[in-house]
Amino acid sequence: GAGESSHPASGRISVDGNAYVMHQVVQWLRGHGFDRINAIGHSLGSITAMQEAGTYQDVDRLVLTGIMHRFSQVAVVALQTSFYPAVSDPKFSALGLYTGYLTTIPGVRKSLFFAGLFQSSIVAQDELAKDLVTAIEVSGATAVVLPLPGTPTVSQQISAPTLVIVGKQDMLFCDATQVCTADTVKATEA
Repeated sequence: GAGESSHPASGRISVDGNAYVMHQVVQWLRGHGFDRINAIGHSLGSITAMQEAGTYQDVDRLVLTGIMHRFSQVAVVALQTSFYPAVSDPKFSALGLYTGYLTTIPGVRKSLFFAGLFQSSIVAQDELAKDLVTAIEVSGATAVVLPLPGTPTVSQQISAPTLVIVGKQDMLFCDATQVCTADTVKATEA
């Protein structure tokens, strides 16, 4: 449902489905002589990689960037108010998308993803490169990183060595009340 791929009914695209497709790719690679498979993800891709590694136990190493098992106080509000139906966005309105596809509201990506000083050309390029997510993916991603208390998590099932990389100015996870250092990220993600 993202990039240049087809855009099936949004209800058919989920974190579980994405992880299953990733699992199929891992199995194909193993069947073609690759004996070491490293899964590397960013943001929603990291959530997909966590889901795959925890469910299928078939990657050797895991690198997760742009995700943690907590959100900053600012992020909770920002994430709830930064997305809207993709059919309303000029970039996607002509694609004939099913309802349930979401994208960021034009102009919010700077405050959502770019804390600190960045060249305006970088922010503009990021706005041009923005893509789609489904409401079901958002719900599934939330369940992976913020499970209900007492609920077993897929993250606890991951047995592969894992590297977590998050920027200390990433406002989605780090703010004045949740400072991100190597030690605090390690403690949160342990």
